[in-house]
Amino acid sequence: VMAHPGDECSGAVPIALGASTLDNTGATPSAGQLTCFPGAVNDVWYVLTAANDNIVEFSLDSPALTFVEVYTGSCGALQSEACAIAFVGTTTTLYARPGGAGDLVYLRYGAFPGPGVVSPVTITEIPPPMNDDCTGAIPLVRGVPEPFDTIAASDSGVPFACAPNVGPDLWYSYTASSSNVMIRAETCGSALDTVLEAFEGTCNGLVSLACNDRYCGVQSRVNLTSVVAGTTYYFRV
Repeated sequence: VMAHPGDECSGAVPIALGASTLDNTGATPSAGQLTCFPGAVNDVWYVLTAANDNIVEFSLDSPALTFVEVYTGSCGALQSEACAIAFVGTTTTLYARPGGAGDLVYLRYGAFPGPGVVSPVTITEIPPPMNDDCTGAIPLVRGVPEPFDTIAASDSGVPFACAPNVGPDLWYSYTASSSNVMIRAETCGSALDTVLEAFEGTCNGLVSLACNDRYCGVQSRVNLTSVVAGTTYYFRV
């Protein structure tokens, strides 16, 4: 069997958005171990050229025990974005965040016990959510939980007042219907480790009113007192 052309990162095979197949026929173990598996794997490399900075989703069906890792950067300086061991008959989803148009996203694919395993993969761009920035804040309804998912969100670029090293965030708003009451917002019960900050003002001139990192386990709660009817308050999570 001839060696796979993408047997090492330097020869990574170009791959595009949409449906494709991953095939490790002719593969040998690459130099360097996968982040999530300490052993040698007969793996091959693919590379996607990003069109923008949208999140890239890789959805892989596994006909065998497979190993997959996605990276950004270059072959000499790879940054692992996600790594997974996928069992027979499962679908595994991994995400990578390129920095912008022209950036390369590498996919490393292997299988056990040996080469010759073909897996279907679907590669999709996920655009940012509408509330990725303050100007797109989603209005909240009192007493109605609002689901949130930061997978495709970006970092607003301003540190939280109570947690300076937090990543992607989302924005919500609430307009007070009465004065001199308390507004409470919380993420208690979420499966995510969250930070929550509340503001007043406009998106171009926000003033932080409260910020919380861990109130209920690794989730957050903020209370606003003496609110003013008709005033819109913003929440960043």
